[in-house]
Amino acid sequence: MRLLPLLALLLAASPALAAPAPDLSDIMASPPPGARIPAGAVPGLDDTLGGPPVVLVLAYYSCPNLCGVTLGGIASALKETGLHAGADFRLTALSINPAEGPAEAAAARAQAVERLGSGEGLRFLTGDEPQIRRVADAVGFRYRWDEDLRQFLHPVGVFVLTADGRASRWISGAGFDGTDLRLALTEAGEGKIGSLTDRLRLLCYHYDPVRGTYDATILGTLRVAGTLTVLGLGGGIVWALRRERRGP
Repeated sequence: MRLLPLLALLLAASPALAAPAPDLSDIMASPPPGARIPAGAVPGLDDTLGGPPVVLVLAYYSCPNLCGVTLGGIASALKETGLHAGADFRLTALSINPAEGPAEAAAARAQAVERLGSGEGLRFLTGDEPQIRRVADAVGFRYRWDEDLRQFLHPVGVFVLTADGRASRWISGAGFDGTDLRLALTEAGEGKIGSLTDRLRLLCYHYDPVRGTYDATILGTLRVAGTLTVLGLGGGIVWALRRERRGP
């Protein structure tokens, strides 16, 4: 019975333990068909488009949770791709917190440069509430401010954009696989970046929108292999029959 007063004291001292979990049903990232970054939405954002594909991170630089991990993880994964910053891809971050300004953006960019090892093609931007919302709504990024927690509730992941600002892929999570990211950039680059091997791999990999990853399509690969085998056997039979008709 002595445990009951102690338990009551702990719960009273830690309101967060007794508080109900926030409703996250409206927090998601789901790019609608044809999703595209609107022109002139945020100052500086248009400058990141028109070249190689863009990795776009919607987060906030003073986030107490996973935003820092996400920004660090994407910088590290981009380095693992073997692609070249500025030439093969650009990395753009936009804060969803309108209270943040150039100082917070510069500090976050410096950390990303340290991880990536290059500052080429890196833009860390801020904007006011209508500007940020315009970008987020365009790509289906649903977030909101939680007054009880005093922080933004938002999806965790990155968008991969084509050169003209279309949302090609959403890759969820805070840790990223360099191979998935390279395939996504190759796809968004419409074959203009990456190697021949990357483009061939895209033929036997499919994108899983639920997990936000690329998975090998084993069945499809087997079908292709089976078709080639049948064609090869058929060709061999035809060649043998023709040779037999011609005689020795």
